[in-house]
Amino acid sequence: MRNKFLYILVFLFSVGFSACRHDDDPVPEPIDGYKRTLFVYMPWASNLYSAFERNLSDLMTAINTMGLDNQRVIIFLANSNKTATLQEVVLYNGFYSRKNIKDYTFTMADYTTEKGLTSILSDVIATAPADEFSMIIGCHGMGWLPVTRSVQMAPTRWFGGASSLYQTEISTLHRALSNVNIKLEYLLFDDCYMANAEVAYELKDVTNYLIACTCEIMNYGMPYHKMGKYLLGKPDYQNICASFFTFYSSYSYPYGTISVTSTSQLPALAQAMKQLNDTYTFDTSYLDSIQDLDGFSPTMFFDFGSYVEYLTVTNPDAAGTCLYRLGLAVPYKSNTPQYYSQFIKEGTDINTYSGLSISDPSVHTDTNKKSETSWWLATH
Repeated sequence: MRNKFLYILVFLFSVGFSACRHDDDPVPEPIDGYKRTLFVYMPWASNLYSAFERNLSDLMTAINTMGLDNQRVIIFLANSNKTATLQEVVLYNGFYSRKNIKDYTFTMADYTTEKGLTSILSDVIATAPADEFSMIIGCHGMGWLPVTRSVQMAPTRWFGGASSLYQTEISTLHRALSNVNIKLEYLLFDDCYMANAEVAYELKDVTNYLIACTCEIMNYGMPYHKMGKYLLGKPDYQNICASFFTFYSSYSYPYGTISVTSTSQLPALAQAMKQLNDTYTFDTSYLDSIQDLDGFSPTMFFDFGSYVEYLTVTNPDAAGTCLYRLGLAVPYKSNTPQYYSQFIKEGTDINTYSGLSISDPSVHTDTNKKSETSWWLATH
């Protein structure tokens, strides 16, 4: 499974890279007027490379089933810690296939920088200009946590590499997307722990929707052969969640959580949360009662709705507005009865599920910098 820890966006792409093209593999001329471009980003993760190839094969299955109507699909795939390719999905002899359009070699110095990430995104936009962009990020992930951390990484899906040299923080991704002046229709994290309030709030100005998992996602990742037809063209968010649930309900490891967050609703949710924080102080004696969504000890990611209920346990009626706003912010979600954690090697019951996690009540030392997040600053 993939313990995709996001807070750190791995960028095996840098400003210092050099690019070359094969003479026998010409780059298609950019064509103006496309409605949509989907950018699939898969940075280097040695224990996930085979999973990435399976993901791309599944996505190609979906594309060959439904076709591409006024849409382009661009893929960045790192095949080592120093090399990568930029690919485009093209129609050839009646079938869609992946065509290499650029080869890259690079150093590690600029992997995680704002300048390097901006350069990558600019390259994608120049290659496949469109009216609307969406992005899939597939790797390991760890939510909003900063690059410097002590948590032990399990061999599951998380966003980035084990070394901080391969990690980029969410705020860097935000700035890079802002630099190229695009707001994504959706950003899908095929990583663990990315559906949380801190991540969503940080990215609210650069994507309309965030699709992600609150917990760990199995190594298989998103079931693109089932979900792909709802990601391509005009997104169908309800069926994105439904197809994920259907797949993982019958998977050999029947564990999965997913949600779609409407980022336009987050300012109102933050305001409602601030009103509660200004009035109530969390009683730590209830810490073990909140629905946990990870296998860490102490817990780092709690269910948002469950936390709100225990924050206002002395006056349950006070939680109403915040929970209402939470429901608007997460219009679609789905979960199996249990989530799986590589750290405890078993499933844990999900008794309540709001679709977003939150780290506000965590006492884990790796969450010490939560007060520096945009979410915390807006809600305290």
